[in-house]
Amino acid sequence: MKVLNIMSRKVYTIPKKSNVDEALRIMFKKDISRLIILEDDYPVGIVTIRDIMDRLGSSRLKNLPPSRIRISTVMSENLITVTPDTDVKEAVNIMLERNISGIPVVDREKLVGIITKTDLIKLLRNEERVSISPVFQKINFIVTPLTRIVHIKRLFHNYNLKLVPVSEENKLVGLVTERDLAKAFYGIRSTVEDPYKMDVRVRSLIAEDIMIQNPPFVEQTTSVGEAVNMMLRNKLPGLPVVSELTPIGVIQKGHLLTFL
Repeated sequence: MKVLNIMSRKVYTIPKKSNVDEALRIMFKKDISRLIILEDDYPVGIVTIRDIMDRLGSSRLKNLPPSRIRISTVMSENLITVTPDTDVKEAVNIMLERNISGIPVVDREKLVGIITKTDLIKLLRNEERVSISPVFQKINFIVTPLTRIVHIKRLFHNYNLKLVPVSEENKLVGLVTERDLAKAFYGIRSTVEDPYKMDVRVRSLIAEDIMIQNPPFVEQTTSVGEAVNMMLRNKLPGLPVVSELTPIGVIQKGHLLTFL
């Protein structure tokens, strides 16, 4: 199977001269996680919700609002691309090896599409023969509704996560995704001008303030197809894995690519 057969032909782009505020507004409105950066109509980079979350959550930016942060300072350059004729398996290998979630599709130097982990896991929607058990990521930490989001941000990096389950009395009660963090940091930087107050506000935010309550979940025995359909239906980057409602891990789109 070729990339052409499953790629998304609708590609959301933004000029390199744009700012983070403009980028996030598009992401939130279109419910997407990445934008291709264009310069003179040619793709020169990519920016993800994770990139923006990292930058907005950084104390190094002091009191800069999103409208004053250039997208060129956040985006990833040295763009990795594929062609419509690239084999899907090769695209999967690139994503896994480079730890990326989307690859622009270029034909004769023209941007013609994008292939993402979401496009790829759709191929597994009917996979009921195997469970997620061999590939889900176990966790050895606990996040409660009172956990500060600055700590959650560190967990995202330390464990290469796109979501963390929130538990209370060892039972799943919520979920925080990188999109939730980006929205929280964006809201603070857009409304608080004083750098000291901004820092205090960021450090005072807790999981309960931003988490998705009563999120969907799966168990170790859940089939790959059921997990995929649940992710797609709820538009989530992954799902908590529970045992008797106690979070024991997460299953993310990238984990499922190993079945392709």
